[in-house]
Amino acid sequence: MSLQSAELLFRQGQYSAAQKVLLQLLKKGQHMAAANRLLGFIAGQTQDFPQAIERLRASLRYDPNSLESWYYLGMACQKSGQHRAAAEAFGALLQRQPNLFEAEHDLGLALLALGKAAEALAHFDRAVQLRPNAFEAHMNRGAACGKLRLHAQELQCYESALALQPAHPTLIENYGTALCQARRFADAAQLYDRTLREHPGDADYAFARGGLLYARAAIADWRDFDAQMALLREDIRAQRECIEPFALLILPSTPQEQLQVARLHAQRHYPMAAEPLHAPVRAEGERLRVGYISADFGRHATSFLVAEVFERHDRERFEVTAISLRQSDGSAMRERLERAFDRFVDAHELSDSETAQAIADLGIDILVDLGGYTIDARPSVLALRPAPLQLSYLCFPGTLGAPFIDYLVADPFLIPEAARADYSEKILYLPDAYQPNDSRRETATGPLSRADAGLPEGAFVFCNFNNGQKLTAAFFDIWLRLLARVEGSVLWLKGGTEAYERNLRERAAAHGIASERLVFAPWAEQSAHLQRLALADLCLDNLPYNAHTTASDALWAGLPLVSCVGQTFAGRVAGSLLGAAGFPQLATDSPAAYEALALALATDPPRLAALRAELAAARGHCALFDTATYTRHLEAGFAAAWERHRAQLPPEHIVVPRLGA
Repeated sequence: MSLQSAELLFRQGQYSAAQKVLLQLLKKGQHMAAANRLLGFIAGQTQDFPQAIERLRASLRYDPNSLESWYYLGMACQKSGQHRAAAEAFGALLQRQPNLFEAEHDLGLALLALGKAAEALAHFDRAVQLRPNAFEAHMNRGAACGKLRLHAQELQCYESALALQPAHPTLIENYGTALCQARRFADAAQLYDRTLREHPGDADYAFARGGLLYARAAIADWRDFDAQMALLREDIRAQRECIEPFALLILPSTPQEQLQVARLHAQRHYPMAAEPLHAPVRAEGERLRVGYISADFGRHATSFLVAEVFERHDRERFEVTAISLRQSDGSAMRERLERAFDRFVDAHELSDSETAQAIADLGIDILVDLGGYTIDARPSVLALRPAPLQLSYLCFPGTLGAPFIDYLVADPFLIPEAARADYSEKILYLPDAYQPNDSRRETATGPLSRADAGLPEGAFVFCNFNNGQKLTAAFFDIWLRLLARVEGSVLWLKGGTEAYERNLRERAAAHGIASERLVFAPWAEQSAHLQRLALADLCLDNLPYNAHTTASDALWAGLPLVSCVGQTFAGRVAGSLLGAAGFPQLATDSPAAYEALALALATDPPRLAALRAELAAARGHCALFDTATYTRHLEAGFAAAWERHRAQLPPEHIVVPRLGA
């Protein structure tokens, strides 16, 4: 038998027969480079990538200048998740054969997987120059620009790709996401609407329904909302991947629908590894190793809430590590966080497998995910099971529907016992609010008048600082009725896009409310925002997604907050916070009760003044802002979960008792 016969068998798909011939040749010491190379190709065809890598490396020892071997070695490494080795192989190929499109493009993919978006972009640039009509090069170049927050360039890349393949579903989805991230929500809505009209009922384009609802919500465009929601619910029931889990949280959905969407998302995008990476349980007596993984260690709402918890962890009992998934933003908060941990691991240039391996090598016992399905979070790292116990905490207000998440940190108000079945995780119940707070947060000082904030001096000021996409027509209309009934009042909102502000002003005018009675606030640093909150009279919450960080901000500033309690985790947070602050009476159980309470407070100045005084007095002693006790409760929950694990018991719901109870 000869090498030629093996090559013929390979081309005919007779891989077993070809392998036998090739192994005989190797045994005889013949055609060492070519035989190993062909064995590597066969292993790749049969998805045995470790064997492919071994054979191709053997081939290169005999023929280090084989372009084919370098290329297919890179491909095998890429498909097995060894992105660094893949980049090295493609780089070696380019040294031997510059200006090779496939090598430039695939090196870009490997670098992108390693978090090296700037280097990846340079290779995608060269790939596009070498082959201007290569669809995949334009699309992946767009992905690199997106990672670098180069939104204008990202959109140009996707538009070039659309000119080549205008109906490609993944491209349309990426383009819509990029339009939203560039805050071009109206354009995104048009894209999704056109996609739904051009591909009616096609499951490959089901994502456009959720995208349309999200993009329209972000600009307060509530046309045809009920009909679109009914169609979205049909898609959810049919197990179509029609919306991102986080986007569903802002829509009027049920806990059961959120669980169904999250489970489907986890199954399709983050399959759990068959074997965990983590080591066996360690010996007793060592400190419990807790790792927090996040892309938001910096100027972000999550960090503003939890920074003091990291600082207050009991270092005699806990060793605390940060795994950062994003490059430093250079902020004062980032510097504070880097000091707060025993170890701060910068993983933004590590692949998912490398990050997971680093976590396993550190011997992390409990890995706490602060991202969920939010921007730049990496559930794929947790899917590799790098730690014995893995928890979801704080940032994603709902279930992840993922088998690799053991616990969800919550409280009894957020998830009543009867609602546990709506969550794939076991619940780790803290005794007060699940949300931490930073009792060391700073409020700006100095003179600040209503005129400085664009507010009329003598008006009653209602406010809401939630992101615009959380607003619904039903609650905005309640606010308009309050404006109509409280003479001289204004509504102070977080500013948004031009379309968002225009649509709200037009809706107000249609209800007989002058547009100037809506005041839009620009972005401000946290300390300045906390100071300006004191200028308002009453904070109005909304459903289906309550105020979370913004609720704590209001209560810290002594600003009364009226909320309405919903069914979902995201719709119950403000009620949880009000209870922990000592003001459960401000969490109403229906929109009608919510409207009545807001009106009563706005038209009874002595009652409102007394409430403000009570809030100010409570700040120093209420559970919501007692970060030291909160941290002890959280640690007790970690310890209880770990003890179950050490006893080889499966995760189970844990109720942490209040200290001193």
